[in-house]
Amino acid sequence: SPQVNRAVQAEAQKRGIFLNVADGSAPGNFTVPSVLRRGPLGVAVSSGGASPAYSRLVRERLEAFLGPEHGAFLAYLAALRPKVRERFPHSPDRRAAVWQRLVRWETLELVRQDRWDQIEEMVSECLSSS
Repeated sequence: SPQVNRAVQAEAQKRGIFLNVADGSAPGNFTVPSVLRRGPLGVAVSSGGASPAYSRLVRERLEAFLGPEHGAFLAYLAALRPKVRERFPHSPDRRAAVWQRLVRWETLELVRQDRWDQIEEMVSECLSSS
């Protein structure tokens, strides 16, 4: 009920406790975004409480764009990071060049097509160049 929500809101404020009122019947002090997860990738969409339904709509559109290949690619890149750092320990520019070569939409398309062999070739080229 609105009365109960207002009482809870007042008590939470008095105690310094965060409160989110999902139905908007009482003022809260934070909002919860609509979150899309693809493996280690997380994308949060928030309307600042203006319209959770709109946030959900945007998140659903992003779900169609950010398929499962994004999570797989990010997990692969995370596993590759220590190898790149080990290969070029004193050269941040070289490490940046590796990531610029690999982190591209074209590489993501290879992931989508399950063409990991081609990605491995690219990685080998990047790591073998002096």
